[in-house]
Amino acid sequence: MKSVADEARCHRAYGLLFWKEDDLGKAMEHFEKAVSLCEERKARHGLAHALFDYGRMLKASGERERARSCMQESRTLFGEMGLEYWVKMIDEYE
Repeated sequence: MKSVADEARCHRAYGLLFWKEDDLGKAMEHFEKAVSLCEERKARHGLAHALFDYGRMLKASGERERARSCMQESRTLFGEMGLEYWVKMIDEYE
């Protein structure tokens, strides 16, 4: 039996895969599902990673405002969890 966290990780992985294959519609669908599942379960760590990856994809596809929103939320979550490595990664990426 898979957990919701596992399901969210799978959707995030599919998002990355479809992004690499230049299928942005499917990538967005999977990133949004990963974010939704993490929000429902209050899985902050998974949510932060899903938002970071989603933000990277959005930025690469030219959707800078949506990307910035995802990145800022991800940065806030990582900061609240004391994960300074990821805060720094986001700062360098933006």
